[in-house]
Amino acid sequence: MGALFAHYDPEIVWDQTHYGGAELAAVYHGHDGIRRFFGEWLAPFESYYAHAEEIVDAGDAVLVRCRQGGRGKHSGIDVECPPIGRSTASEMGGS
Repeated sequence: MGALFAHYDPEIVWDQTHYGGAELAAVYHGHDGIRRFFGEWLAPFESYYAHAEEIVDAGDAVLVRCRQGGRGKHSGIDVECPPIGRSTASEMGGS
């Protein structure tokens, strides 16, 4: 996960309050907050993957079409979903 942080500003604010799932609905601050988010997000998975399929420069934001999925730790069921992610330039260390 260390390579991930090379792309995020140390002062990143990761707002998950507008996504479903009350257990992860919070605002995570800095690299430690992102580590906490991913620890909670990945906990139910035996295996997990996320692959960027398309990256779009949208001015002050970056749109990423990402296919992600994994296998449930307890259920053994494979799941997959193709969400869209958005990052602002300030989150990525830009101005």
